Amino acid sequence: MDVNKHSPNLQNEEGQAIFELLVFLPVFLFLFVVIYNIGNSLNISINQQKASRRYFYYLQKGNSFLPRMNILQEWKNRGFKYSGLDMIGYRDYTDGETPVAPCFKFPSFLTGETDETCEEPSEGEGETNFIRIMTVYGICGETFRLSDQGHWLREYSNGEGIQNRRSSSTSCSLTF
Repeated sequence: MDVNKHSPNLQNEEGQAIFELLVFLPVFLFLFVVIYNIGNSLNISINQQKASRRYFYYLQKGNSFLPRMNILQEWKNRGFKYSGLDMIGYRDYTDGETPVAPCFKFPSFLTGETDETCEEPSEGEGETNFIRIMTVYGICGETFRLSDQGHWLREYSNGEGIQNRRSSSTSCSLTF
């Protein structure tokens, strides 16, 4: 049975497959590159979280009193009066005291190539092809209060300054 007798619309379709290949191959390649970059970014983020957690506990070295004294001294210099948390973040490099997260570029087939870089992205909201993935890990510990003499003291819940180890409070706060 001849197909062309029952479907007269299927005549002269030579080259249809080549046309579809030329139209859809760039779209599929673009989608593959975007999905590949998103997958890499997610993988990097997961690895940053793992590294941050491991390094955080490595720095603790069995110390059950958090935050560590060197962190409390740094926060004292910055003007904090109460502290109850300890944290660590993942950074690519530091710009002064500001940590800068690793940067990834997403290809954009609609906007074309630009001369922007990760350090100097395009102006305006939602116009850059770059993304920064930030990771911070921390836990709450015992709350410390900065005394009038400049020493860190444990903050006790009874409010009378009586040192009762069973009544120490825990807070995840930093207060000026």
